[in-house]
Amino acid sequence: MAVVYAVFRSRGQALRFAAALCGCGVQADTASAPQEAHIGCALAARFCPQCLPQAKRLLSSGCWNTFAGFYRLERAGGNTFVSRIG
Repeated sequence: MAVVYAVFRSRGQALRFAAALCGCGVQADTASAPQEAHIGCALAARFCPQCLPQAKRLLSSGCWNTFAGFYRLERAGGNTFVSRIG
């Protein structure tokens, strides 16, 4: 199972981004950023990988100056894999 995290350095922007995604019909919530992102105590909007194009469109349409990147988290066989994605 894979999920995508849109990581922000600002908790407020992460919350607003998740709400904006929901407003676009994307099922999203907020969660702590994956430790592997090395962003510290950042907050992230979490959503399914199929919704990444919608998230990218939303990101390009607003002022999200604390955005730190998209990360894909996948769990398989008891292991967790995190990778930065475009």
